[in-house]
Amino acid sequence: MGSATAKAYILTHGVVFTDSALAWARGMNAKEQNMVYNAPRLLGMASRPQEMLLTDEDGYTVCVSAVAPVPGRMPAHVSYQGELRIETPARPRLTENVAVRFVSRPRYYDAPSRSGRPMTRIVSACGLDELNVWPWHDCAVSGTCSFCGINKVAHIANPDTFQSLAIREASALEAWSAQEEGYLGELTEAVAVAMEDDCYDEHLHLIVISGNLSNDQLNDQAMIYGRIARAIRSVADSGRFTEGVVAVTAPPNDLALLRQMKSEGVDVVVFNLEAFTPAAFRRHCPGKDRIGRDHYLRSLDEAVAVFGRGASWSNFVLGLEPAEDLLAGCEELAQCGIVPGANVLHLDLGGSAGLEPPQFDTILDFYRGLADICHRHGMRPYYCAKALRTSLANEAFDGRL
Repeated sequence: MGSATAKAYILTHGVVFTDSALAWARGMNAKEQNMVYNAPRLLGMASRPQEMLLTDEDGYTVCVSAVAPVPGRMPAHVSYQGELRIETPARPRLTENVAVRFVSRPRYYDAPSRSGRPMTRIVSACGLDELNVWPWHDCAVSGTCSFCGINKVAHIANPDTFQSLAIREASALEAWSAQEEGYLGELTEAVAVAMEDDCYDEHLHLIVISGNLSNDQLNDQAMIYGRIARAIRSVADSGRFTEGVVAVTAPPNDLALLRQMKSEGVDVVVFNLEAFTPAAFRRHCPGKDRIGRDHYLRSLDEAVAVFGRGASWSNFVLGLEPAEDLLAGCEELAQCGIVPGANVLHLDLGGSAGLEPPQFDTILDFYRGLADICHRHGMRPYYCAKALRTSLANEAFDGRL
């Protein structure tokens, strides 16, 4: 029992808050939903706390996303009566001796940007200590992934910058180049301010992440990401970044661009398959399927050659296919030097209403198996337990499950 299993409960059942807990969250300036690429599928999601920290008696702390309640399951309850309390009704003992608190809103969220846009449209924190850089917020691949609500959330947030222009241009690189100087100036100022925040005192996981450009513009995306990495490195000591500069993107059509990305300052590339088996990949990721599953796998292999073993990553969504099939895929990737990972499927605005998260015991078994794979192949999971808010990879690796 402890913080990791309480997190597993939240990820498979969802969480609800009493009015007193929400009032406490507002009073202590809890971080609300950043409304960038996902938001829980329920009313009032924008003002709902984005994450919580769960801490065991020995100080071990995990971050968990405040995911939407799962129909037909008993969600976790967070209440406030002089202190925050968390209960897991279907498994009452899970939260014994577990303290809960909200993740605070970073100070840099309120800093002025050069253009006057909200800071969270440029950079923001996911989990406690990820620093996410958002070059654009919507996705233009030729078919939306079944679980993803990025375009729905982007429409609600109504971005007014390059992110809404690039996907409509015949040449994304031309559209980018016209705005590059102003954007990079604003971005580097934002990164410098954000890096001073207390939430990054222990770790700072620097991630360039966005939706993808259209299938025929993925070379442009690789070049743009490279220029962003170079700009960030020009103003920041890369030693502050726990993994260096991590680029979460679709693979370029021309794999020779991987070497250019590395030369410009990208340290880790992340090409997320989302589902491993061909049938699940085709069903749940139709746009990526048109790019090609084989192309994704070739790109991950080539990235091992370019960036090194352990610096080519691919993430999955646990719940799109049988867990044992996904675990076999993780083993296959790890044997090739590719670090596998998985987030638990959660109910997001814009995602398919027909999907539901896997069961509690399923995710415990899966992450124990993933931890075994990582240990056997000398790999660590991505980031840390305070960053990966919808994954238990670090917790299992640390022996907390």
